Amino acid sequence: MSDLNTLRAAKHIDAILLDDGTWAHYADEASSWWCMSAEDLASLCDYLDDPDPVVSRDAYSHWCAGSSAREMPDGWMPRDGVIS
Repeated sequence: MSDLNTLRAAKHIDAILLDDGTWAHYADEASSWWCMSAEDLASLCDYLDDPDPVVSRDAYSHWCAGSSAREMPDGWMPRDGVIS
């Protein structure tokens, strides 16, 4: 189920899978790339499926607030390679 949630969440935020198995997402509101684990990305589905419509309608914001995603340095692009 986790793999399905990862793919569902990736589709929801247009995340891309990197060569090292981590995921990257460009956040327009921050004008920067953010990288995260598959587990962290999949946790977005917890917010999407929350029975409280206040949470589920704004799942992305709630997820961002609790995510362990790392903001990448200015100028970083996914083609830059594996994330350490």
